[in-house]
Amino acid sequence: MLTDRAVRSSKPQEKPYKLSDGGGLHIVVQPNGSKLWRLKYRFAGKEKLLSFGAYPTVSLASARQKREDAKRQLASRLDPSVKKKLDKIAEEKAAQNTFGAVAAEHLANMAANGLAETTLIKNRWMLEDLAAPLARRPIAEIMPIEVLDVLKRIEKSGRRETARKLRGMIGSVFRYAVVTLRATNDPTAPLRGALLTPKVQHRPAIIDERELGILMRAIDEYDGWPTLRAALQLIALTMTRPGDVRFMRRSEINFERAVWRIPAERMKMRRPHDVPLSRPRDTPGDLGPVGLWRPRPAFDPVDQKAAVRERYELRSSAHGIYQGRDDLPRLPRHGQHHPQRAWLQSRRDRGGPCTSRQE
Repeated sequence: MLTDRAVRSSKPQEKPYKLSDGGGLHIVVQPNGSKLWRLKYRFAGKEKLLSFGAYPTVSLASARQKREDAKRQLASRLDPSVKKKLDKIAEEKAAQNTFGAVAAEHLANMAANGLAETTLIKNRWMLEDLAAPLARRPIAEIMPIEVLDVLKRIEKSGRRETARKLRGMIGSVFRYAVVTLRATNDPTAPLRGALLTPKVQHRPAIIDERELGILMRAIDEYDGWPTLRAALQLIALTMTRPGDVRFMRRSEINFERAVWRIPAERMKMRRPHDVPLSRPRDTPGDLGPVGLWRPRPAFDPVDQKAAVRERYELRSSAHGIYQGRDDLPRLPRHGQHHPQRAWLQSRRDRGGPCTSRQE
C-alpha cells in the first residue's frame, strides 16, 4: 500500500510509471511531474479505467474513498464510469435550470393559460426585475435566506405590499420547479411571518345620500377635459370599473339593443360581460376615431387641478378618483360602484327602495 510520503516524494521519469495502492487503485506519475489517480476494474467482462483526479488536489485518503464507492457501485451492478458521466450530465443540467429559466417557463405557462396582459406584465416585472439577484442561481440550490434577502431589500424601501406579493410569486416558481422535478422544496414556505405587515390605508365608500349628490354635481359641473367628465358620468350610470371605461371601444356597444359588451379578455373570469344602457345619451357623444377615449387613462393627474367643485377636490391615483380632504368620503380603486352599492345597501337596510330607473 502507498503512503502519502511515498506519493509526495515520487519523481518524474522519461516515461509514465505507476505506483499501486491495491484493489485496482494506482497513481500514474507523468514525465511533466503531474500525478493522476486511476482505478482499474472489470465490468461485464471488460477491463476499464476510471479517473479520480490529480494529486494533491485529490489526496490519498480521498482516492481510497472513491475506490470504495466504485466497489459498492460494482456490487450493485452499476458501471462507475457510466455513473460518473450521468452525474456530470445531471450537474450540467442543474446549472442550466436556473431560477430565471424556470421563471421564464412559468410565465410562458401563465400566458398560455390566458392570463390578462396586465397581469403578465406585473408578474414579469416582479420575477425579472425585483427577483433579478436569483436569476442565475441553480433553482435547486437557492436557500430561504437568499430569498429573504431579496424581499428585505424591497421591504426596507417602504414597499411592504410589493415584498409580500413577490414572496408569493417566487413561491409559485418554486412550486412549478418541484412538480417538474427541478427542485425538492419551496424555500419561501419558511418565510411566512418573516416580513412586516403592509400598512393598509382604508378608503371608505360614500353611504350618505347628500354627500353622493354633492359628488355627482361636482362631476356634472367639471369643466376640464370633456372626455374625463363623460367617463365619470358613464361610470356612475353603469357601475363599471375605471379600467373598463378607459379601454372601452365603439365596436363594443350595440346601440340598437342599448348594450355594452365588455370582451372576455378584459374580464377577470374570462367571460364577456353585458352592461345594459338605458338610453343612447348614456354613451358620451365625444367619441374618438378609434375608441371612446384618448390613449392615456381617463383619470389622469394632469386634469386634477381643474376638478375642484363644491366641497370636493377630485384627484387621481392608482385607487381611482377620490377626495383630497381627509374628512370627506373617497372613491376607491374600482370606481363608483362601491359607494353606489353601499348606498343601495343602506337604502335596503332602512326599508326604502333600492332600485331606480335611469332617466
